[in-house]
Amino acid sequence: MRKPIIKKCKNCEKDFLCFRKEGIFCSRHCSGIKSIENIYRISFIEKFCLALNRSEIKNECWIWPKGKDRKGYGQFHYGKYGTYKAHRISYEIFNGEIPYKYLVCHTCDTPACCNPNHLWVGTSKDNTQDMMIKGRHKGTLGYSWKKGYKNKEIYE
Repeated sequence: MRKPIIKKCKNCEKDFLCFRKEGIFCSRHCSGIKSIENIYRISFIEKFCLALNRSEIKNECWIWPKGKDRKGYGQFHYGKYGTYKAHRISYEIFNGEIPYKYLVCHTCDTPACCNPNHLWVGTSKDNTQDMMIKGRHKGTLGYSWKKGYKNKEIYE
């Protein structure tokens, strides 16, 4: 029989008796914690900022590097609390609370952008007016809904 070794648990940092060289946790509970946010107790905002990995240039889009929905908007998943739109979280962290029933709109028209300088709060009517002014509505000559940009070669 091997002699027990006193080791320090990687999760709770308590000393424990270990009979194997490779043992690193004091209990099944401590070894069951696998995700980084549980080991280091990362907060919601810290996890979001780590995932964003943002650029320091203010005018450049901060494209969400993780999962996106079918419309191209970034999705931020936070454990048992659910999935959130990344641009809405970015606006709340850097600019403040979003009023009830308001949208977070993009000045850059890039759904995956999370740069708070490119985001503004408005109603559905404001967002529709912005779309009409910029010529992104259905029926605009040269606008490709599949590609998301104006195809100038065809109509010029």
